[in-house]
Amino acid sequence: MRVVVIALFVALLIILPSIAQVPETQIPPPDAELSQLEPFDPPEVEAFVEEFVRAQSLPGAAFVLVQDGAIVAQQGYGYADIAQQRPVDAETTLFRIASISKLVTTVALLQLYEQGQVSLNDNVNRYLQAFQIDETYPAPITVENLLTHTDGLDVSWGIGAANTTGDRFLPLAQFLQDRLPPRVVAPDRVYLYGDAGMTVAGYLVQALSSIPFAQYVEQQIFQPLGMERSSFQQPLPPSLAADVAVGYEADHSPVPFQRIQSVPAIAMSTTTTDMANFMLAQLQGGQFNNSGILSEETTRQMQQQHFTHHPRLPGSAYGFYLRQQSDRLILEHGGVMPGFSSTLFLIPEDNLGFFLASNSFRADLPERLMQAFLAHYYPSTPSPPRDSPTGTRLSPDLSRFFVGTYRFNRYPHRSFEKLTALIGLVPEIRIEVTEDGALTIQGARYTQIEPLLFQLGNSSYYSAFRQNDRGQITHVFLGQSVFQAFEKLAWFETVRFNALLLGICALIFLSMGIVYLIDFYRRLTKRLSGQRRLPQWALHLAGLTSTLNLLFVMGMVFTLVFTDIWVLYEGMPWLALLLLGIPLITTGLTLGLAVGTIAVWANYSGALWQKLHYSLVTLAAIGFIWFVEYWNLLGFRFA
Repeated sequence: MRVVVIALFVALLIILPSIAQVPETQIPPPDAELSQLEPFDPPEVEAFVEEFVRAQSLPGAAFVLVQDGAIVAQQGYGYADIAQQRPVDAETTLFRIASISKLVTTVALLQLYEQGQVSLNDNVNRYLQAFQIDETYPAPITVENLLTHTDGLDVSWGIGAANTTGDRFLPLAQFLQDRLPPRVVAPDRVYLYGDAGMTVAGYLVQALSSIPFAQYVEQQIFQPLGMERSSFQQPLPPSLAADVAVGYEADHSPVPFQRIQSVPAIAMSTTTTDMANFMLAQLQGGQFNNSGILSEETTRQMQQQHFTHHPRLPGSAYGFYLRQQSDRLILEHGGVMPGFSSTLFLIPEDNLGFFLASNSFRADLPERLMQAFLAHYYPSTPSPPRDSPTGTRLSPDLSRFFVGTYRFNRYPHRSFEKLTALIGLVPEIRIEVTEDGALTIQGARYTQIEPLLFQLGNSSYYSAFRQNDRGQITHVFLGQSVFQAFEKLAWFETVRFNALLLGICALIFLSMGIVYLIDFYRRLTKRLSGQRRLPQWALHLAGLTSTLNLLFVMGMVFTLVFTDIWVLYEGMPWLALLLLGIPLITTGLTLGLAVGTIAVWANYSGALWQKLHYSLVTLAAIGFIWFVEYWNLLGFRFA
């Protein structure tokens, strides 16, 4: 038995470091100036997009490019429905554009702002009728916080947030009242992108106008812009339903049409022609064909930066997030949901807008298209030489504050979905200090140019840190996008440590299970030695606790491996619900296990290794309680 325990420990220590690897962040190329290729040639643009679509193996896609007040190029590719061999028609095929819906919701709320019905600096609670947001922090959430994703609301509410039948679909007010996630950070501190804040913004539109949200948007935005084939309705109206594309997974397996509860944040369906009208209005001061949706001043206000983590880093506008690609300011937004991916970006300096929609779920599609478009149509030319940065060497005492592991902040902090970070879907990066006092972030070298600000070589790529009132580093903000916000973790919060802890606990529980089975076999066959054994009640307690905890771990692994992630939008699988009851039981059993450990050491004179083994089981059970509590697995935290 001792040999088995030691061997398992050794194997665990060898394999777990490789299991706990996390994806690396992408380091940008050296800084360069951009020079646009003019003019755009429609056939060449269509060929470029077709090549991109083919390279991504998309079942279907459609795009539109607008510039100087007109459509320059537009085309559809592939199939809207593979089974029926229905081709994509760029003008008539509808795609679900997911989070790009937020741009329309932003316009709707800004319309009410123009009319004086809402102030962007007011506490949101002033306008909420059916519910109130908890005042978790002294500073209130303002209307502007909703539009810039700085409200501090947690990003979790995916479980049960959609369904295919519609029998559990809640009115917007009731859904927010029942499911609004908690605040996890004070407002105006960090960019924490999510659906909750923009869904509240959509509810404000509905509450202040006394018109259902989807109806308001149709009357005040779609009709003035001639967007006759756009809708937030779920299911779509009969006049549009026949033309909506079928959504597909990456392997081209179909995805059923889901009714999304967070309607204002993700539910819009539209065509490339309609989105061309929307982009033209954005590029023309809110006007389109003698109709206006916003004034020129409000449109300009929507597109300017209102939040950033540091003056050297790009931030967020209202609805849009910003990208500084050398000498171009780009307004952009992407969207992904079951079966669909889309992206929209504007380059106001060139009076240009681009939109692409696909009926395939590809989380990286917006970024891939952006990089391909810029590389092709804005080829880089060498930048003029810059003076070498006047970096400051970090002292050993100061450098230790920066060293550590940081986690991408866009993950559910207070719900079951936090498990996505443990299984590697949320990046963690490691920051170290070099011998000459610089920082390395995923292999790239940064030099300090001012307190808490570091520069990559002599480029315009920066990383900024933030510290709390006690001088402790809490965040690092990277790169060319406001999305790149990472929280500094304590050593015991990292995926690497937690994977190691889980493995050790599972190993100890397994060893206890083996001991328990051996004891059971000896009792069954009456092959008992004269050596005193553990008290039977203590052995039963340790065996039951270990078995249940192992059952929970194996069951959760099975559920995560064999459950399509989109199924969770419909609700928790019954197996997962049963499994989540186990930690509640074993937490109570662990209290008895602690008492048993005291009794074993006080009243049992058997072999020392047996006492140590029993104590290890108790420590593993206590550590396991911490593990399930940290990952929100202790109880039912998904409603």
